[in-house]
Amino acid sequence: MTLVSRQFVEMPRTRIEGFLASFPRLMTAGQQHTTVETDAIRYVYQPLGEDMYTVLITNRHSNIVQDIDTLHLVARAINDICDILDQDDVLNNAFELLSAFDEIISLGYRENIDIQKLRTIMEMESHEEKIQEIIQKNKEREAKQELKRKAKLFDEQRKEALKRGISGQSFGGGISSGMGGMSSSLSSGYESVPTRDPMPTSYSSYSASSAAKSKPDSTSKARGMKLGQKPKAPAMFEHTPDPTDALEEMTNDLSLADEVEETAVPTVVTKDVHISIEESVTATINRDGGLEELEVKGDLFLTIKNEENNKSQVKVALPDNIKPQFKTHPNIDKKLFTQNNLLTLKERARPLPLGQPAGILKWRFVSQDEEDIPLSINCWPEPSATPGRYTVNIEYEKTEKTASHLELKNVIIAIPIPRGGHPEVEDIAKGSYEVKPGAIHWKIPVIDDGDSTGSMEFSIQAGSDDTFFPINVSFESDKPLCNVQIEKVSFTGGDDDVDYSQFVQMKTDEYRVV
Repeated sequence: MTLVSRQFVEMPRTRIEGFLASFPRLMTAGQQHTTVETDAIRYVYQPLGEDMYTVLITNRHSNIVQDIDTLHLVARAINDICDILDQDDVLNNAFELLSAFDEIISLGYRENIDIQKLRTIMEMESHEEKIQEIIQKNKEREAKQELKRKAKLFDEQRKEALKRGISGQSFGGGISSGMGGMSSSLSSGYESVPTRDPMPTSYSSYSASSAAKSKPDSTSKARGMKLGQKPKAPAMFEHTPDPTDALEEMTNDLSLADEVEETAVPTVVTKDVHISIEESVTATINRDGGLEELEVKGDLFLTIKNEENNKSQVKVALPDNIKPQFKTHPNIDKKLFTQNNLLTLKERARPLPLGQPAGILKWRFVSQDEEDIPLSINCWPEPSATPGRYTVNIEYEKTEKTASHLELKNVIIAIPIPRGGHPEVEDIAKGSYEVKPGAIHWKIPVIDDGDSTGSMEFSIQAGSDDTFFPINVSFESDKPLCNVQIEKVSFTGGDDDVDYSQFVQMKTDEYRVV
């Protein structure tokens, strides 16, 4: 019984089934080698346990040494993907196995790939899943920030109460209500991201009521001091832990999460044929300007709304400046894509589901070449004449090789600063800045070819130049970095163009200068 089969040359199904049915009869018990030849073909096989074999069927003129090496790589891929390695496990992981076979063999020829590269390709993460994880982490960070703000407010009110001499009993209600507010804020922070208002109205109302309680009531009856009683407030606060100490460590790692807001998704008028291109960029750049790692992941989704357009094909233009690795859906004719950049269904493939976006093309680009950095960031912190004070010069530049076709929008460069510090911005060539707790955010609305560079200078008290790293950067664009473009959409087998709509979005996932 055949569990998983994949063919890479055009051949009738009945002939393949005949080859597979003949294989068990050609095997001889007790033989040393793992190849069997007939008049026309060669079987190269390897056992996978007691009752399963991996079989590679080739013609007799192929390189047997390369065939055996390919078979070993296929067997290692099966062992990596399947945990138990029984028939049920192979069937459950059939889709992953077919994807691995497509990466190893293309159009009947072995790809230049080893097991490490194969593992990297097979571990491609879901873009949608990463977005959801980022949103969840942002909500958690926002909740912690809200908790720290309320804890700071409570600490200020406690100190003010001690100065005014409020008794422990009267301030006990303040502690209870304050902690209750913190608890409700923390729980609500995980449901929706809190708004970034300067100060909620509940704070001021709480402070006003506390201040009102601290004022003596002229109409109340005055009481004298009773001898023999100890003041309660100081004793009570000696055993009250400082909430800000416990929260300081939780909020030290401040990043661009504070800048995340719930924004409306851009409205796109979709037609009967709609194409969506989504791309994410991850980069780690060292402070000397060298590129440690750049990874770009992209997806092309096709949505068909009616039966009439279900046989549409998409012709794409691939980039010339960089060479990403492309991966088509198993139902897409890979040969046509390789030869003509044409995304079309195979003849026997099932049609795409109507009204649902189907991912038909993926790409991935990895580089450590400095010229491939889309936006270079240089930060120069230098000690000034004043002891303990630093002057920081930071500049950006949009590169020509990979980003010449891009218009970067909503650019935010977040430079860490000491908490409670007050930077003095001496020069800013473009954009605006905003001081956040633990960071200064430099905001540039647009970076294009007409204005591809900019700089900012500020000074601040700091312990060392390591204080200003890592720098977090975020930007987006309505064109992909890998410059995959749609040339046209037409009916399969014809030249008649199909009217379509498209949506393109490129965003940074994690872009840091360390």
